[in-house]
Amino acid sequence: MHEQGQITKATRIIERPDGTQVRLVAQAYFGEGLHRSVGVDVFKRSEDDSHWVICSDQPHPDWRTMSVEEYDKRGRCEKFQMASHGEIFKIANLIGKWPHEINPDDAVIIH
Repeated sequence: MHEQGQITKATRIIERPDGTQVRLVAQAYFGEGLHRSVGVDVFKRSEDDSHWVICSDQPHPDWRTMSVEEYDKRGRCEKFQMASHGEIFKIANLIGKWPHEINPDDAVIIH
């Protein structure tokens, strides 16, 4: 039997009510001294046959002068407009786990 190691990359695709899709990709990175960090990239597309486009992690250029309400609507970076902090946390939390620890009901692709 082939034994799998800990998860180092995972992908989740979420379909939104408006038909757009969001793809979250979490991946382990190892720096100096082999300390692990986790990065999460967020991609979007409008239809099944469209190309995936990476979402920016930069806020609106005028974010410092916006009211809280305005910032919440259009000032946050595209990454956080397309995916909630909870969705990002959920996929990032899979990194370092063993495949058997994942809930089979979660729609996750393990690489």
